[in-house]
Amino acid sequence: MPKQLARGRNFMLLMSCESSEQDVQPFIFGGDCDATVARLVVEDIRGKMLAKERVESIANPLPGIDYQDLIHDPGDSVVTRNSLLGRCETEMLPGYFPLPPMPASHSVFLCEQHQFLTGNRTCQNNLLHTLLTADPAWIRQKPGVRAFRDNRLSAQSPAHAPACRGTH
Repeated sequence: MPKQLARGRNFMLLMSCESSEQDVQPFIFGGDCDATVARLVVEDIRGKMLAKERVESIANPLPGIDYQDLIHDPGDSVVTRNSLLGRCETEMLPGYFPLPPMPASHSVFLCEQHQFLTGNRTCQNNLLHTLLTADPAWIRQKPGVRAFRDNRLSAQSPAHAPACRGTH
């Protein structure tokens, strides 16, 4: 398990790296109405450390602890809202410095499960609105700045910049 935890922390560190002005800021869509596993309860069972993600699987629950609340955070049943936003709970990581949040232009949260998000009409409407917005904040178009166009990365000349912003 230590190897997986280190890998997860390294991923979070990479995702929270400071971006440059030329980078496209992500527009985040997710769900936040379902209890989603955010933490594990680790129990010592006959000399073995076992991680439990379901309250009913805890062999020796302690009285007075709300394990449902301890284990779960709001999410889409697969990804927690905090994880999607790149937030890290540093109080659970003794000896670690807080990670900066992942940069994002905007976020939209719906009451939908993970596997159904892309089929949700509200999600589709928000995505379409975002893509069709003239001069969206999450695309920083400047003369000579590289930008996504036609599914490939290309250099934009000043003559192309107005058309990319939808102002032609």
